[in-house]
Amino acid sequence: MVENIPSLIARRGQLRVAITRFSTYIQSEGREVVQIEIRKAKIEENWYEFEKVQSEIEDNDEESRNTSEHYPYQIEFENLYFKIMSEAEICIRASKQESSKVETKNLIDWGHNSEEKTQKNSTKSIVRLAPLNIPVFFRKI
Repeated sequence: MVENIPSLIARRGQLRVAITRFSTYIQSEGREVVQIEIRKAKIEENWYEFEKVQSEIEDNDEESRNTSEHYPYQIEFENLYFKIMSEAEICIRASKQESSKVETKNLIDWGHNSEEKTQKNSTKSIVRLAPLNIPVFFRKI
């Protein structure tokens, strides 16, 4: 199992690179909320894989069991993961809040516009019609 340790460490590094790429995307100017949501879901999968890989490394690396040389890397990964996930969530919530404000404004504007159109289109009738005489029928029971 010791020969497997380098490949596990390499995989752990790949998972960290994925988080770094996600961080770069979140901080870029042309980001899209839909892409952030999709990428966030993918990074959540990476979290579980990292936990699995990290456990395998710690279980199989006899030399580092007592020295816990992999522990700082785990702490660094966790801190980066939670920082990036919170930034992604902030972006998503801000976008949804902005979208909600725009939607509300559009509804208000639409309401004002329809009131103006109704007021313009409705003119008071100047013609007076004669009252209608409705016959009254009595029925004996």
